[in-house]
Amino acid sequence: MPLEIRELVIKVNIETANHTSNTDVKEQMRDLEDRIIEKCLEKIQRKIEKSLER
Repeated sequence: MPLEIRELVIKVNIETANHTSNTDVKEQMRDLEDRIIEKCLEKIQRKIEKSLER
């Protein structure tokens, strides 16, 4: 059974205990969000590849 993904939207929200507007903290949060999204996409891609092998 073929699987087609036309659009995939992954949203990540990370909240910190102190809501400072420090630029470094914002950059770290963006980096974390990017890594989480990348990891999710890798897992999805592996699952798709496994399903195609069957």
